[in-house]
Amino acid sequence: MIFDPFYQTLTAVVIDYGEITANDRMAKWLRFLTNSDESRWEEMAKQGPMLEIGVDKLRIASMDPKIRMQYEAREKALKDMASLRGEGRQEERERMAIGMLEKEMDLDLIMELTKLSQAELMELKNKLNN
Repeated sequence: MIFDPFYQTLTAVVIDYGEITANDRMAKWLRFLTNSDESRWEEMAKQGPMLEIGVDKLRIASMDPKIRMQYEAREKALKDMASLRGEGRQEERERMAIGMLEKEMDLDLIMELTKLSQAELMELKNKLNN
């Protein structure tokens, strides 16, 4: 386990702390950090969203280095694709707004339909007029 050097210290903290209720956030984290049984990760992940993130990060850190590198490359590619989709949507909204501006539509209506801010719309209008 990754946390082996700290296991004894954390176990002592749990013992010394005394009265920790079962649903206490600190108790859940202490149990997570002092856990030496990987088979309990799923059970721990169900105890809260932050523990689920912790379990996911621990799984990634525990992977074989080659597999972890492939996993991280895939995650980066997925984030890059999502970012490109977002940029494409923004460009499409701007193209729609330019077409509406050319037809001299009401600015409030254009902002409502395209979800562009007033500043973004004014910037497009200035580009169109120049």
